[in-house]
Amino acid sequence: KEENRWVSEYMKAGEIKKKKKKKKKKKKKKKKKKKKKKKKKKKKKTHKR
Repeated sequence: KEENRWVSEYMKAGEIKKKKKKKKKKKKKKKKKKKKKKKKKKKKKTHKR
């Protein structure tokens, strides 16, 4: 009984961590891409000037 409870709790925590990590990674990638695009646009503008 105690072992079963621990395993189910551990699995639930692992699933929640995986779901949270995937969401965080997607958000970080989107933010990094936006920042890179902004920097490239600024560089192009300074280059044209």
